[in-house]
Amino acid sequence: MIPNITPQFKPDIQLITFRKWIELLVSMKYISNASIWCLFLTYYTQAYAIFLYLIPIVITNCIVIFLLEWFQGDELVCGVFGNHIEANDKIKFLMLNTIWHIIPLLWLWYILQKDNVIEVFHPNFLGVFLASAIFCIIYFYFASNGNYYGNINYTTYMIIYLIILLSVCVSLFLSH
Repeated sequence: MIPNITPQFKPDIQLITFRKWIELLVSMKYISNASIWCLFLTYYTQAYAIFLYLIPIVITNCIVIFLLEWFQGDELVCGVFGNHIEANDKIKFLMLNTIWHIIPLLWLWYILQKDNVIEVFHPNFLGVFLASAIFCIIYFYFASNGNYYGNINYTTYMIIYLIILLSVCVSLFLSH
């Protein structure tokens, strides 16, 4: 009698492949990606009015993503991938995500030093803050319905986001 040997398969775990990473970078589902790509586009097409509104959003997104990674990294990874992934892949994702959010900050710092865009256009502080806040509130409403970032407390992060956005706007626009 031949024993019944069936191969044991691991559950379907998504690994972070190069293709998956590119899909995550291009996806406009996440506010960071949308603001980063729009920031590059508006700068290189010389749409400086929109560029100035995106500067505090990109900086705030970076800070909030770092907070999310630090305090609720597991929930963030589950929200992005839809299931649990192995520890190695989680660390790889969080490191690549951190690098992805630091690159635009370095580029932005270079552009602000090189072109002095804020001093040239001297935008209205309150107008930039309110427009950025309204955009982000609308986004967080849809993100909370879609659970884009996992099972996090979206209200708490919205309050934190607005406080950080206000402080970024103050430091950028009122210090010049």
